[in-house]
Amino acid sequence: MGRWRWVGPGVQMRPIILPETDKLRVFLLKGAPGIRLPQHSHEGTELTSILSGSYHHEGGDFLAGDFEEADDNVEHRPTVGKEAACICLVALEGQLKLSGFIGALLNPFVRL
Repeated sequence: MGRWRWVGPGVQMRPIILPETDKLRVFLLKGAPGIRLPQHSHEGTELTSILSGSYHHEGGDFLAGDFEEADDNVEHRPTVGKEAACICLVALEGQLKLSGFIGALLNPFVRL
């Protein structure tokens, strides 16, 4: 595993080193209580296993032990539950695609 890296205010990620893969990345993602992630979609499939804490978005509420699958047709804006930090194991094909004007400006710099 790599070291924890700052991604944005209240958000850190820790890469999991895999043998050479094309576009697949696996990492731990940690969000501070109450933090709202940017609105985004994906280039491919995103598989998320919630290890601790919780988050919610337009598609529902997700608690520790839950599993979420999103593809390039899903656009969402997760918000971490206020009670505790949320740690997730994420497998992601391709890159995130941030939405809106600010997202268009930030997309070249965001690499999760």
